[in-house]
Amino acid sequence: MFRDLYATDPRGVAVTDRRPKRVRGEITARAVGGKGTPVYLAHSYPTKVPPEAIEPFIAHYTRPGDLVCDPFAGSGMTGVAARRLGRNAVLSDLSPLSVHVTTNVTTACDPIALREAAAQVVSKAAEALVGWYAATCTKCRGPGQLDWLVWGDTVQCNACSRPVRLWDSGFDPETGRMSGDKIVCPHCDEWFPRRGAHVIESAPVEASVTCLGECGRMERPPLHSDAARSAAIAESPIADWFPDALVEPDREMFIRSALALHGVFRITDFYTPRNLRALARLWAEIKVWPDHRVRQRLV
Repeated sequence: MFRDLYATDPRGVAVTDRRPKRVRGEITARAVGGKGTPVYLAHSYPTKVPPEAIEPFIAHYTRPGDLVCDPFAGSGMTGVAARRLGRNAVLSDLSPLSVHVTTNVTTACDPIALREAAAQVVSKAAEALVGWYAATCTKCRGPGQLDWLVWGDTVQCNACSRPVRLWDSGFDPETGRMSGDKIVCPHCDEWFPRRGAHVIESAPVEASVTCLGECGRMERPPLHSDAARSAAIAESPIADWFPDALVEPDREMFIRSALALHGVFRITDFYTPRNLRALARLWAEIKVWPDHRVRQRLV
């Protein structure tokens, strides 16, 4: 059975000797790989290893046409390394995310067909997306497109009970991070811990907008119209289907990330209402695309 299964290598070259490779001595090649290559950056995944760091081991212990098995495939980088070296690969993992990522990085797809399909999907969804992400250019007062909108919490000071906007009092623009766990109140100058502070509201604090005229992209404070449009979108029902599964409270991710403290109980809670609506609209166009391989890549 195995002789027939491995009659050719992945490039179609006939292989006649199917005896296991005899390895004499330890591997001497360095396992070095970078994290900036296109295949590595195609998908994010925990504990990912660059395929270049896996290739020396496959080259040392196998021959072209041999079978490489990874029962804990993760990001699929072992499969990428095996295919690059002319080996066959069998990959498996319990995680649906792993299966999706691994399939996409190890199975060929026509790049031209993928590019054309993506353009058509976006074009069909464009009318709805443009309306949902409409914004105003503050330079020319003309129409613009919202690139992103940062939301921030306003908390109550423990000392004077007055509202404190964390974006103003706790955000460090140079590092892009909150400056520690202690916040200084601008009203009474007292310090109080950010962790556990009572949240009064969450509201937009910064926006990136691209002018549809000639002003280009700008980062500006949010306008009342930005918040009003976001609120109106959140209050209206989403017409397209989207998954709404419960995040089980006994899952390690739920416990370690303290998702309950962030109000995350269902997978929809990871998204803002506008982004969830946009993803559902794009998915509605993707799932009717006739080519299964291209459709799988578009997801």
